[in-house]
Amino acid sequence: MRIKMKTTMAGPEGVASADAVTDVDPRRADALIEGGYAEPVEPWVPKRRRRRKAKAPENATTTPPENAAGREAGPPEGGEPGPAA
Repeated sequence: MRIKMKTTMAGPEGVASADAVTDVDPRRADALIEGGYAEPVEPWVPKRRRRRKAKAPENATTTPPENAAGREAGPPEGGEPGPAA
């Protein structure tokens, strides 16, 4: 799709100066136009992007551990309990 850049763009694919007319793939054109970095040269209809929902892993837990270290509460390992506060 042909677009006219409003700002300079540089990346691994090359450089496009402000006011330059360049040909880019439709997904990149949509992103640049919607972001305000370019304007369409030819008729443009924005594509609706479907956002994927994050899928929780099957073995995910929903309850937090008893403490920040993730082990049972009790005296420190290898020692007696400290004085009560």
